[in-house]
Amino acid sequence: MQVAAKSVPSVTMEDVKDISYSSANATGTIVSVGSSKVFRFGFCISTENEEPTVEDQVYALGDCTEPKVFSATLTNLDSDTVYYIRAFAENQEGIAYSGSQYFTTAEPPKPAEVLTEGAEDITENTATLRGELVSTGGSKVIVYGHVLGLDENVDNEDNWLWRTKLYDASEPVKFRSEFTQLDPNTTYFVRAYATNEMGTVYSEAVCFTTDKKPLVVVTKEPTEITANSVSLSAEITYDEGHEVEEKGFMILSLDDDSSYEVVASNDFTATVTGLSSNMRYMAYAYVET
Repeated sequence: MQVAAKSVPSVTMEDVKDISYSSANATGTIVSVGSSKVFRFGFCISTENEEPTVEDQVYALGDCTEPKVFSATLTNLDSDTVYYIRAFAENQEGIAYSGSQYFTTAEPPKPAEVLTEGAEDITENTATLRGELVSTGGSKVIVYGHVLGLDENVDNEDNWLWRTKLYDASEPVKFRSEFTQLDPNTTYFVRAYATNEMGTVYSEAVCFTTDKKPLVVVTKEPTEITANSVSLSAEITYDEGHEVEEKGFMILSLDDDSSYEVVASNDFTATVTGLSSNMRYMAYAYVET
């Protein structure tokens, strides 16, 4: 009678890939289960032992009864660290190990870096903000853009009026944000922001002031017209935020193209004298700010 020889499994280490700062994917092969069922297999790793064993850190994958390729995600690794790794398989006859390999985890990611370069194309209701994602911090930036508010503490979400969102940046990039529906003659504060797996960072605050609404001046119908004089009046119907330095009337002759200016009084009236009789004139109000 012949008795089958007792033997341990045979296992090989294939590769380690998708290495990050805290994880990696390892692949091995059970070439033979040996003379009995494999009741434990997987990988053993160490930062000190160049030929790690099951006495070191183990990633066990259960049991098997036939040859197979297997893989595991190695987690909770230290960043920027050299690890030695071997595949193993164990049956009733003992433990078999593959040859040893090593890999180095990546440096840990850092917070991103952003910069707000300033505002441009400012009108009474709109502005364009330029920004730069200076560094992704070594990991993908999930979302970035600008936040806008009425004080420099706009890095606090409670102080946001608007936020723009751009997505998925894996390298530095310059970007723009268009803000609309702003109030005229208002100072706003803006910060660029970027979010990666380390959290959200903000740039220094930049402020800008929207333009004032233009003055609206209405010239009224002239009164008290004589052969050589006329009374003129006008009204400023909108002057929010403007400081009026001078107001008056431009008088234009339609017959000889002559013209001259007359400064108005505080109530925006003026009596114009010295006109030529039987001449056609046109008058319109002006305001200097």
